[in-house]
Amino acid sequence: MINERIIASSFSALSHPLRVRIFGYLLTCQPRPVAFGVLSRELDIPASTLAHHLREMEAGQVVTRRAAGRRTLFAPDLAHLRGVLSDFLEICCAGDTQPVERKTR
Repeated sequence: MINERIIASSFSALSHPLRVRIFGYLLTCQPRPVAFGVLSRELDIPASTLAHHLREMEAGQVVTRRAAGRRTLFAPDLAHLRGVLSDFLEICCAGDTQPVERKTR
């Protein structure tokens, strides 16, 4: 089971609208990884901004990076995310809990 710190890190890595946009683009390109330059050009994101967000996404393990000659390629880490979501649901849905009833005004 993945620990809660890793789960939080993975969710945090997608907690910015631009990161969600980057991740969504990477998903549409599956199964091929995408070069840094292509991401920058297609999403119209300055290189320094893109580099920052990709570092955050790598730290949260939601994307992978690999070198291919002079290019750097990125892809979503779907295996890690499946594990995170599975473990998150196991943590959240464990036991025999009842939903909390909200009071309406």
